[in-house]
Amino acid sequence: MIATPAAALPTTLTVTGWDDPLVEAHGFGPRHPYIEGVYGGVIGPSALVCYRRLGALVELGLDDIDIDVVDLAVSLGLGEGTGRNAMITRTLHRMAAFEVARWLPDGRYAVRRALAPLPEYRARRLSLSARRFHEAQTGR
Repeated sequence: MIATPAAALPTTLTVTGWDDPLVEAHGFGPRHPYIEGVYGGVIGPSALVCYRRLGALVELGLDDIDIDVVDLAVSLGLGEGTGRNAMITRTLHRMAAFEVARWLPDGRYAVRRALAPLPEYRARRLSLSARRFHEAQTGR
């Protein structure tokens, strides 16, 4: 079960790394072109940019970083709201829905250090250009 904030986000988000050695060995880090070329069409633009920002921190091994949620939202162009229906709230929940990140029971937000190549059932739904990029990067 995924633990998520009940309503509005806290003012400070503690970001930590989501360790997955298999994915990290065979996947793509947040700054790899595969993330934008393939995952962008799956998770959406705000989740993509947020993953690039937070994923780069945890990829470098910076765990348990306190992030001001309003500052993060504004820096991503998502406004200042942090309520239940705010863009930053929906973005963080979308990342969790696609297992790019997850809420830990203690309230921290764990972000993957790398993302696995898309499974075939998702890759079939990509645009033609994204599908070709996926195939070129993965060999399948």
